[in-house]
Amino acid sequence: MTAISAPAPPANAAGEAGASLFHRVYTRYAGRHPRLRPWHHQWLAGTPLYAALRPALAELRGDVLDVGCGAKPYRDWVPGARRYVGIDVFDGPSVDGLIVPGRPWPVGDAEFDAVLCTQVLEHVPDLEHTVGELARVMRPGADAIISVPFIFGEHNAPHDYRRLSQHGLRRLLGDHDLDVVEITQQGAIGSTLGSIFLCWTFDALPRGRRGMLVSAPLLPVWSLLCLTVNVLGAALDRVDRTGMYYGNLLVRARRPA
Repeated sequence: MTAISAPAPPANAAGEAGASLFHRVYTRYAGRHPRLRPWHHQWLAGTPLYAALRPALAELRGDVLDVGCGAKPYRDWVPGARRYVGIDVFDGPSVDGLIVPGRPWPVGDAEFDAVLCTQVLEHVPDLEHTVGELARVMRPGADAIISVPFIFGEHNAPHDYRRLSQHGLRRLLGDHDLDVVEITQQGAIGSTLGSIFLCWTFDALPRGRRGMLVSAPLLPVWSLLCLTVNVLGAALDRVDRTGMYYGNLLVRARRPA
């Protein structure tokens, strides 16, 4: 759940093989989360998040829980962790505990000094339960680093349920007795428009083996388009003073001591 988004799965085995090949070629060429090159179509969406997330995670100490950990892409960004535990609804080699929706997480009360939850809350069907569990496992004085999208296309269907504004997220955390220490908007009108345009175009590209014959030769043109839109989007962000068209939010919340 830590990636910004992923393409929709293909409908058959041949399509799956072609899509897998396309994905391998594309990530080798344009990078993968959380290390995207400026010609990646999600660079505008991902780079501000990772730029803010890395120093925030470097400050964490003690026992750290990664909720929706996936392959634990941020593990190396938490050098101060005495213990780093990952839980997810999907099992995998990096998952230490499996989440069963609607059930208590497989960790104890007040067990962690910090909790990381990035790009997860939009995908959980039981939002109140999830935030309640997040608060339950935090020790008094513990911090939670949380990120959510605000303006972004539907992804990881059919498990994409909501978007939260800064006001909605602040209220949600407050309802579970978590104090918002800092909330940061990421991106503005330029990166929001640029990201939506590039992600829509990428998702519209043909997939499968036949699609590879069309898409692969266009990679240099596609990369130049992405680079141009990314540069223009980042520049346009600098003149947007409305504070209303951000793509993402990064929050530090704290359980009162």
